[in-house]
Amino acid sequence: MNQTFNYGAFEAARPLMDRIPEILPGAIIAGGYLRDELLGREVKDMDIFVESVTPEQLATLAAAMGIPPFREYALGEDGDFTDTDGQMDPEYTRDSGRVSRVEELFKGDGEDVIVTNSIEDHFREFPDNISKVYYGKYGLVLTPEFIGGHATKRIVYRDAAGGAGGR
Repeated sequence: MNQTFNYGAFEAARPLMDRIPEILPGAIIAGGYLRDELLGREVKDMDIFVESVTPEQLATLAAAMGIPPFREYALGEDGDFTDTDGQMDPEYTRDSGRVSRVEELFKGDGEDVIVTNSIEDHFREFPDNISKVYYGKYGLVLTPEFIGGHATKRIVYRDAAGGAGGR
């Protein structure tokens, strides 16, 4: 069982990750960003989960990250998140199964701030095992699902009905 992780890349990213909860108290970073850093892959995006956020906090976070201001996406009557120009976010649609606990969505330049009514419940509902890794006030947490998926090289997806499949 090979469970080697790229902790060097993770440690290099820690100054930014430690700054985020200073700006957004209670925030956690979860999913693909950490997975990709730990596995030595190219990072595609960063998902930051909070239970509330102010415009001032978003502006401070964007400045700290050196990115343009976050764009707000609103939940429409159709169940999809769209920005002020009417552009739908393909990750957060009624059909994706990812919007059940999302109250607000702000997108940066590859960074998402997701406001959810329960960070823990949202995290438990992640659809695949290899995204169940997070960083917050308790440091880095590698869940058994994440470690098992990495060790077996098997991705297990949970569909919207709660069933599991794999590849």
